[in-house]
Amino acid sequence: MLKEIRKIATIITGFLVLLVLIAGYFVLPVWWAEEASYTEKDWLKYHLLTSDEIKCAPRITKDFIIEYKTRDGPSPSVSAITFKGATDTGRLEHYLLALGYRPAINPVHGKMWFSPDRQMTAYIDLHTEDVALTFLDVPVMSSDIILDAKKNP
Repeated sequence: MLKEIRKIATIITGFLVLLVLIAGYFVLPVWWAEEASYTEKDWLKYHLLTSDEIKCAPRITKDFIIEYKTRDGPSPSVSAITFKGATDTGRLEHYLLALGYRPAINPVHGKMWFSPDRQMTAYIDLHTEDVALTFLDVPVMSSDIILDAKKNP
């Protein structure tokens, strides 16, 4: 009886080790990636790399790409979603306001949004045929001019 239990335990242990090795083969390269571009269909990247702010952002078009870049020295970590074929930024601005972000003007980068704890900044960039919502782990600087959210949404 004891030999049978040991045999079963050895089989289960071997199976678990194999399962961990297989999972590690797929998860570790994604987790250690310095940057990535992907969609929601890339299940593993989407669930491991995408910030909650990007996951919950309103989908203003069906055609979009998510980008991730990890912190590298003085460069900030970046989490962004770019909507192809979009021109309206209103829903994204209302989304940032709902998260508690407030608008500000950065002397170099223009209009930005900062988080309630002032440790994150966000940008909404309108290009010719797409709109990008970008989050950076960059705190608000003293040179940034805080705007009144009610007057300047």
